[in-house]
Amino acid sequence: LSRIYFDGKFFDYPLKANFETALKLGLWRCARFGASYLWAMLFPRRPERSLEDFFINRFGRLLYLLAAVLGRVAHPSPPPLPPACTFIWRANRCRV
Repeated sequence: LSRIYFDGKFFDYPLKANFETALKLGLWRCARFGASYLWAMLFPRRPERSLEDFFINRFGRLLYLLAAVLGRVAHPSPPPLPPACTFIWRANRCRV
């Protein structure tokens, strides 16, 4: 069992979208995450030039930043990858 200590609370890792997590995060933060996700769906970054763009387009900027702070996705400024490499990485690692 892995846990993450964030904002004075422990969260199970991998993170789960459930009621317990929502209670720990709070209504305001959950609403902001939802709005960030909706914004990413309505106005995606095109073209996707980096893994940061890829993750933000699928999860929203705030969730990406939370994951980056927790050190589970990538550091805040991942280097750009060549398009062929990015495509191969996405195809093999990300099941969205």
